[in-house]
Amino acid sequence: MSVIDNIKQIPNHPGSVFTNRVNKRWWIGIHTMEGGEGVNTAEDTAKWLGKGRPGLPPGPAGVHFCIDQNSIVQMARTTWVTAGAAGHLPDGTSANNVTVHIELAGKANQTPEQWADKASVATLENCAELCAKVLVPSMFSNHPSKNPPSFFVRHLNAQQMRGHNWGFVGHVDITNVCNVHGGHTDPGKYFPWLKFLQMVKDRM
Repeated sequence: MSVIDNIKQIPNHPGSVFTNRVNKRWWIGIHTMEGGEGVNTAEDTAKWLGKGRPGLPPGPAGVHFCIDQNSIVQMARTTWVTAGAAGHLPDGTSANNVTVHIELAGKANQTPEQWADKASVATLENCAELCAKVLVPSMFSNHPSKNPPSFFVRHLNAQQMRGHNWGFVGHVDITNVCNVHGGHTDPGKYFPWLKFLQMVKDRM
């Protein structure tokens, strides 16, 4: 059985998901949880987010999916807007209004070797499965260009993001393009974008 056949459901904190706003779904946003990589990391992180991040100052923080080495947890419909990243594009577009946010078990400071360990590879494979079988087909099938969904399995640069292109971004990319002072830098310098995107393509 594929991991996407057993997606768990844990809702976001009510203050971190906006069901009255429609997500345009241009981007699949990749984040890291900044914690461990255990078999219950996705569930534990989702529960923590769902309770409003106890232990941290109050404020909205929500995502659509949490993923670890053996599970996927869905926290919101992809057509809803979640508070996954701060910032607006230069034209005023909210990054959250166009992004489906995914939290991965792991940390932004992981080395290439750590991203290649058993737990990280399994997490990347589960994320690739979700993207290939669910997100990319549902999000990227109706582009005006008529390009196939696989065309949009790409890591966008700043110019492409400002131009409202569709594809994959990291939280750090949103931070940089939206000029968020002190914003997040995950999934990190050594996140294996080429390897991960090839995993997605191989599963399509």
